[in-house]
Amino acid sequence: MNVELADVEVFLALAEELHFGRTAERLHLSSTRVSRRIQVLEREVGGPVFTRTTRQVALTPLRRRLRDDLREAHDRFSAAITTARTAARTPAGVLHIGFVVTTAGTELDRLVGAFEREHPDCTVTLREIPLGNPLPALRGDDIDVMVNWLVLDEPDLTIGPVIAEHPRVLEARSHAPAPPSPPLPADVRP
Repeated sequence: MNVELADVEVFLALAEELHFGRTAERLHLSSTRVSRRIQVLEREVGGPVFTRTTRQVALTPLRRRLRDDLREAHDRFSAAITTARTAARTPAGVLHIGFVVTTAGTELDRLVGAFEREHPDCTVTLREIPLGNPLPALRGDDIDVMVNWLVLDEPDLTIGPVIAEHPRVLEARSHAPAPPSPPLPADVRP
């Protein structure tokens, strides 16, 4: 078969417009190109699909069925392409999230819950990674995403959004000598 999708689209547009000039304008083609596409279709079906006069273009009765069948097939084809495009843009599969013991908790649970609601075709797996050396799991493709408190500046990693902030406290030993311990009570002395 030598009929292309473009031939079908020209035929369907001309069947609606019933005017070569308007069809050409609508499809951003020349009138000559519209005529050639219709000729290809007519050769394929074995006869004229339109009756033409200098003043009028009309579908032949037999070709109205062709229009209806092609419209239905074209609509199904277009819907299939739209569905495929949507599926191609929609995440699906398994997302492996790595976390260290200090990032487990409500923030991570909220993050996973939100992701699963937004992407129902995805499954999330959680994997605890070593606190002291978390990057090999991410670089080695053991996990897809890492939730960590570290501030990183690594050229091969992309840093994502902040998911939680917590105040920090630093405790350090003073250089001054520790005060003496209070004397033990008499009944505790050796």
